[in-house]
Amino acid sequence: MLNREFIFSNPKVIKWLNEDCISVVSDDWYRRRAKDQASVWFREIGQKAGKGKNGTSQQGSYLVSANGNVLTYINTSDPVKFISNMEEGMEKWNKLKPEERKISIQAMVSDDYKVNVRPIDPTKDLVIEVQSRALTEKSGKITRWDSKGKKGSLAALDHLWIKQNEWSTLTNQLNQLETFEHLQLPKQLTHRIARFHLNDNTRGEGPAWKNNEIKKATFEFIKVHDGFDIRGEFNLETTDKKRTFKGTLQGKLILERGNSPRPKTWTMTAYGKHSGEGPHTRNARQGIQPLAFTLDFLPKPKPLDLVPPQHMRWQKGYWDAEKH
Repeated sequence: MLNREFIFSNPKVIKWLNEDCISVVSDDWYRRRAKDQASVWFREIGQKAGKGKNGTSQQGSYLVSANGNVLTYINTSDPVKFISNMEEGMEKWNKLKPEERKISIQAMVSDDYKVNVRPIDPTKDLVIEVQSRALTEKSGKITRWDSKGKKGSLAALDHLWIKQNEWSTLTNQLNQLETFEHLQLPKQLTHRIARFHLNDNTRGEGPAWKNNEIKKATFEFIKVHDGFDIRGEFNLETTDKKRTFKGTLQGKLILERGNSPRPKTWTMTAYGKHSGEGPHTRNARQGIQPLAFTLDFLPKPKPLDLVPPQHMRWQKGYWDAEKH
């Protein structure tokens, strides 16, 4: 993945994306498995770039002409190499004949929902932004981890999805609480958060926790005068104890008024001590180290906010996390 802070703060890149390109972003994992029109077209592009043989990864950045010719391709996290490669592709574009530049791509659908994630309705379902960050604790003070150039110092982004019917059930229960009464977050949502959104993804795609690795996960709402306080504890640990995460969760929920309220604000913070790594998150810091997550409800999600959760690739497991 490219350094987002570099890309979005670089005027040259922004100008190029806005004025010279039609940007298309997709997830290679889905596209190389699905059978709908958009996925087939994507695989054809990958094959032209020499990628995707025998179903292997096609991830990377492609610069493609309207008639489907690959002008350049690169798979790098180095923004300097990315820009240089795209400039070479633009030189090829500038040499194309006018008829080769015409837009001729037909409308396509992505309706293979056996593989692709079915879109949610952000006006009904809830989208919660989840960010993780590696921290450092020294002399009682917690600060951002100074990686000294090592991978994993930046915040990682994911999204927690909650269905409208799950939310309706929860709000009905919340509205029945008296001041200072407690309500446990439903097991389905508790396990979804613990298993799929409390994993270290600061260096890549962090592995989900298994149900038998949840030693403890209790999250509860407490009715107070201006809404609901949120408190919780979690203890996650693999069987061999090589990967662990133990800590607390706290937050605040304020509901809109009405019979079917949505959150006015809903924010949570999970903080604890983490150890270990996964197959795609190598080179973890030694020992037990501070790790934190923020979870913030997005009342008006932008297109970027509708990127499915990482672990939605196992859709049944994600929605019914407590059962699988």
